Amino acid sequence: MNQTYRNLQVILIDDGSPDQCGQICDEYARRDSRITVIHKENGGVSSARNAGIDMAEGEWLYFMDPDDWIEVDAFEKIMKNAEETGAGMVFFAVERIEGKKRTSYSPLALIDDSLPHFFQSLGETNIFLSYACGGSMCECIVRKDIVKHIRFNTTLVIGEDYLVRLQIYPELSSFSYIPDVLYHYRKNDGSASTHSDWKKYLQDANKAYKLFCETVKGSDYPLNATIAIHSVWLDLMYRLLDESVIRNTAFRFQEKRKMADEFMNSDIYLECVDSYDSRLVHSYAKYILKFRNPGIIHLYFVSWLKRIWGLVRSTHY
Repeated sequence: MNQTYRNLQVILIDDGSPDQCGQICDEYARRDSRITVIHKENGGVSSARNAGIDMAEGEWLYFMDPDDWIEVDAFEKIMKNAEETGAGMVFFAVERIEGKKRTSYSPLALIDDSLPHFFQSLGETNIFLSYACGGSMCECIVRKDIVKHIRFNTTLVIGEDYLVRLQIYPELSSFSYIPDVLYHYRKNDGSASTHSDWKKYLQDANKAYKLFCETVKGSDYPLNATIAIHSVWLDLMYRLLDESVIRNTAFRFQEKRKMADEFMNSDIYLECVDSYDSRLVHSYAKYILKFRNPGIIHLYFVSWLKRIWGLVRSTHY
């Protein structure tokens, strides 16, 4: 509502919320005619976003998580950039907030100041974007006509954003990048409490991985796109392993060892670790992958180093 760019349609999706969120959304809609509210049965984030796509009337689509925030002039900068470049997709820098730790990063891992922030060649776009870091849709905005019939996969709970981005990239003829931090991502703690939960994580992640590979094979992607997928998957899974297993006090040491072994002996892990790009994985996964055969002690060691480094960095804020 406070954006300096005023020509917006804001769609709030009440995805079967059990509290007063639906009423709060309706109250905002009464206060601002730009706001549209959708009330629906709970179907998860992908179902909610698909409902928003179907309702959207504008030329651009942006997806924002409810616990984060954007700079007040974010859309003014984005629309100015889009108008100047004619890009079909605009990326921007993000700040990740975890407790007192605040870290800024680019969603395009391999971008640097020596490269232009705008590409018009489809081949060049595909090669570059196949190396996009992660896959959150919160760190980019895309023209609605490019998305066309693309929708979020409602059967995925892990990697649904990255799958959509892999489907979007072949439709792009151009994109641009704004180095300013426009989005602030708040990391909320959430961890598995049972061994069966971790098994479900693995099943969901393996399903997402197979869909990533099928999407790349079905499109005109360069060969290095598979390496990017391996890297993104390893980064995601080691982050989940650290947060949901290693740091989880509900598990005994032997249980953690068993879960870690299950992960690192899986067929997909062995396939990914055989060909990945270390530039596309973050600190925890990067250091773990330096060990030829990482064990539970290595996982603990790097996890504690990561936490100590986080405490050191937090003293600067």
